[in-house]
Parts: sequence; C-alpha cells; structure tokens
Amino acid sequence: MNKIIFLLSLFLFGCEEHNTNEPTTTQNLPINTIQTTDSNETIEYLESLLDNDMNSLNYTLPPDPADEGKKDIFGIDTNQNGIRDDVEIYIYNKYKNERDFRRILTAIASQYAIAMQKTLIDSKNAYENKSYYVMNDVLDCYFYFKGKITKDRNLTFNESYNYFKNKDPLTVEAEDVFFNTKNRIKEYLKYNRSLSGNIFPSRSQIPEKCETNLNKLGEI
Repeated sequence: MNKIIFLLSLFLFGCEEHNTNEPTTTQNLPINTIQTTDSNETIEYLESLLDNDMNSLNYTLPPDPADEGKKDIFGIDTNQNGIRDDVEIYIYNKYKNERDFRRILTAIASQYAIAMQKTLIDSKNAYENKSYYVMNDVLDCYFYFKGKITKDRNLTFNESYNYFKNKDPLTVEAEDVFFNTKNRIKEYLKYNRSLSGNIFPSRSQIPEKCETNLNKLGEI
C-alpha cells in the first residue's frame, strides 16, 4: 500500500520531469573483468553469459536514452536484454563500487528490472495471466541470498538490516527510476489492482528462483 501511495504521489506531481536518479555517462568498453580470486568454474560461467548480460565479460553499457526513452511506455532497450537502457545504467552506477557482492546484486537487480518491465504487459490481467510469478521469483531470489549471507555471517536482525540497507535492489528508489512517467505509473497501478484481493500460491526462497546461478559468480 505504501508503495502505491508513493507512486500516486509521483503521478500527481508530474513525474515525467523527474530525472534525479538517471545517470548521464556511459562506457563504450567492456566493464567487467576477471578477478585474481575467481576460480576456473567462475571464469567459465562468466564467459558463458550472453554479451548483453550485465555480468558478461563482454558487456558494455548502452547509451543514455534521455527523454527519448520516455516517449514509449516500454522505453528503449538497445541490447535487447529485457531491461530499459536508463534502468540498466542506474543498476550499473548503483553497484559499480560494491565491494562484496557486485555481481550477485547486479544479477538480482537485473532480474528485478526485467520483472518490472513485464508488469507493463497486459497489466490489467496480471492475475489471470500469472505475470506476477516473475516478480515473486525475484523476491524469493533476493531473500534467499540475504538469508544465506545473514546465516553464514551469523548476523543479528539489526546487523543484517544495516548491512543490506544500501545494497538492496528491491527499493522504492528502483521503482522511482523504473516507473518514471505517468503512463508507466498508470500501468503499474492496473497491475496492482489486478492482484488485489486474490489468493496466491505458496512461495519458497530457494536459489532456483534466481535467473542467474549466484553460486557460480565467485562471491558466495
């Protein structure tokens, strides 16, 4: 409910002018490198990723679409990886200096961005067409990862909260970046209305819910 209220406030105050979180710089060269701590298994996995995967060793950032990216509800996706270019740049900038789990958080944030993009497709029938499954999967993926690190490091609830609060890819800020026009917000509200009051299947926070094999990224 709080998220919906937040989105409505963006709608009412002309979110199409909002540009706070959109970066203006990109890079033309591959931005991912092999680390000295990477195992052969990790290197092989990274090499197997498609070039448009944000963890690929051949990945390059798309250009910033600026206002052109707001003209269509689905935006611009230059490399056809399912993530809008402006959102892709946001993800890169958020995690480029992450020391512990840059690859994992980038992978989860990418999965989240793809899931959010799918909420815009036939949004008023989200419950019937089960498009919410992809959103549930990324939530389960992230909380699997968060739970594993919390357990492995023997963190208390407060320690876990403080550790992850600036790393979390599933934030209102991310929604702000993604649903940044009136039409996108309208579709997201339709999506939420379609799901409201319905019964959903049970969920499980397991690694299989992650689109990327987190265990092969060399960070856990």
